[in-house]
This record gives sequence, C-alpha cells and structure tokens, in this order.
Amino acid sequence: IRSRFSRLIPSYFLFAFFIFFSKYIVSHFIQIDNAPDSIFAIFDIILRPVNSAVGFLWYIYALLVISFFSALFRAAVPKASLFFTAGAICLLFVRGGEFLATQRIFESVIYFALGWLVADRFDLLLLYVKKFGVAFFSLLALFLMEISVTDVTPLNKLITSLLAITSTLWLGSMLHNFS
Repeated sequence: IRSRFSRLIPSYFLFAFFIFFSKYIVSHFIQIDNAPDSIFAIFDIILRPVNSAVGFLWYIYALLVISFFSALFRAAVPKASLFFTAGAICLLFVRGGEFLATQRIFESVIYFALGWLVADRFDLLLLYVKKFGVAFFSLLALFLMEISVTDVTPLNKLITSLLAITSTLWLGSMLHNFS
C-alpha cells in the first residue's frame, strides 16, 4: 500500500494543483469550464473532488481511498477478499454524496473487490468457468439484450460485471484450446 500511495499521492496533488491554479489564473482572462471561483476552492480537491476544478481526476482519489481501506481490511480480517466483496456489493445500494466522493467510491469499489476476489480464488473460478462457461456466456448475452442503456442500476452493474468476467475467461479458454 505504501508504494501505491507513494506513486499516486504526489502525482495526484501535482496535477491537481497545476490544473487548479492554471484554471484559476486563466479564468480571469477567458471562459474556462469548471473554473474555481476563489482560491479557497482548492479545498474542494480533497473535500469534494468530483465537483472541484479537477473533477476528472476523481478516479485517482477513489483508487487511493479504496486501496487504503482494502489494505486495512486485509490486515484485520481473515478471508478478507470474500468479506470485502460482500461489503462492496452492499455499498452498491447505499446512496453516497459528493462529499469525499463517496458516491463514486461506492460505485467503483465493486470492480476493485471483484478483481481481488478473482485473484484470490482464480483456480476455483476456472473450475466453474470450465463447467458452466456456456451458461455464463448465454446469460450475459440475454442480460445485455434485456437491459437498456438508461436502466443502469447497481444490481445491473453487478450482474453484468460477474457475467462479463466469467464469460471472458470462458471465451479465452475456448480460444486457447483452438490454438
């Protein structure tokens, strides 16, 4: 975790401050999208990162927060990936806000958790993919035909993620068998 923080934090703040001050200065001369209205808006980079002048960097902020809590979880809980994934599924149904980017973190943590779970239980997942790969792929195809682009709910995201991971593994194993 220390190495991830040492890579992400300096670059996040370097880019954030550079962009913030550039927008702040240039906005006095020309129209700038999402320009800070005062120098005190610099605090939004941490407190409300999605709505700050550097809102497009929210994913780095979310990755830092998720990495921090996953490291704490890994150190404190046996079989951490299972419980972390269960918690991430629950967070899909919790309404966050813009403060500390909680809504974006709650929406994004499931992908981090699923990746962690797959990494921890890859052999077991491959066993299930070999047995039920056609079913996973068929369900993904049916599910994608059924949901509309505007009907993106937390449950739809979860189902799509799970089916996409298993279907991709199955397709990869099928392509590997043909070569």
